[in-house]
Amino acid sequence: MVWQTKGEIMLTKTIIKNRILDKIASHKDIKAILEMGAGNESTFVIRKALSNNNKGYCLSLEAHHGYYESITSKMANGKHGRIEYSPLVYDGKMMRYSYKFSDKDKFDFIYIDGPGDTEVTDTRTGKVVDSKKIMRQFLSGKNIWVDPDCPKGGRSSTFLMDYILPTMNKDAIIIVDSRKMSVMYFYQKYHNVCDFDYVGGPISEKYFKRMVKKRYHEVVKFRPHLLTIITNKSSKKSKSILKELSLKSLIL
Repeated sequence: MVWQTKGEIMLTKTIIKNRILDKIASHKDIKAILEMGAGNESTFVIRKALSNNNKGYCLSLEAHHGYYESITSKMANGKHGRIEYSPLVYDGKMMRYSYKFSDKDKFDFIYIDGPGDTEVTDTRTGKVVDSKKIMRQFLSGKNIWVDPDCPKGGRSSTFLMDYILPTMNKDAIIIVDSRKMSVMYFYQKYHNVCDFDYVGGPISEKYFKRMVKKRYHEVVKFRPHLLTIITNKSSKKSKSILKELSLKSLIL
């Protein structure tokens, strides 16, 4: 039997994610990319793929100022991408990045790996508010499937589908990097209009039962995986692209 250390497992996951990002960004039909949560590796991999194929552009949004400065010091804006510092804001209904998309922003591929737990400004008062408190209040709603008491789980991305939907091409492909609680909320709200697929292994049954409120255990038909793939049910093109990419073969 071969045992892996936690560090080796994380390395394997990173390699898988980078392979997948490279393959998607290299596809001829993927030209406009939105990355939510810039990363030293992910942003570099996407930009390099676009540069190698001499096409496309990636907009990366980063809400944490220190991390934004760290990444931009290593990776300048250029022909195939830029990183925008975009603090989180809250309007009393939805938490989102402060970046305002233009009518021309229509993305072919959206990669969700952020935001983390960082400062949020209430647009009504101009004051900094506690993002964890906002998320707890929201997820405590009796009709929400996920349990607000579940530790960790990437809940800070919960509002992002509402934020990005107006920017998506009909044939856009979304990949969510783990963010288990947010994936479950996306599934609850959008499974009637979006298809949910996956790459990599699922979260454990034990964690799944911890994350989903007991009265909804029998309702939920999808478990978050290493990466969750979301596409419009009516898009034949996105299904064709995914079939061509054969992403699941990259984990072998």
